[in-house]
Amino acid sequence: MGFVAAQHGSVTDPRNGSVKLNSTFQALAKPPADVAAILERSCSDCHSEQTRWPWYSHLPVIGKQMEQHVAAGRLMLDLSDWKSHIEALEAEDKLDSMCIQAKSRKMPLPPYLLLHPQSRLTDPEIETLCKWTASIAGKPLS
Repeated sequence: MGFVAAQHGSVTDPRNGSVKLNSTFQALAKPPADVAAILERSCSDCHSEQTRWPWYSHLPVIGKQMEQHVAAGRLMLDLSDWKSHIEALEAEDKLDSMCIQAKSRKMPLPPYLLLHPQSRLTDPEIETLCKWTASIAGKPLS
């Protein structure tokens, strides 16, 4: 069991910031359970303050690269702080981008998928995500 946990990592890491529950994507956009599960499994490691940092993220070179990738991911889209995207009037663009990135298979990043194959999106999952993001386009998310 310990080996399995070590492979998946821990979210209780000082490299993760705090999460304000009333500012998260989940709280404000209220995605259905299937969409929330897709985002949790395939997006949250790089696009939230709930990154699971595996044991190898503590190795000097690999860890630094991972930290840079996660920082860039959070800058582009932070599911832990969706409220700032709404305030910046970027929410609709971010929702459109979620679909586009998934459809083009640019996200999750191919190198990430090498170590996390369970994060790969299936065609039906991409369709589910894109239908939902299209259905809420233009609607207030609070």
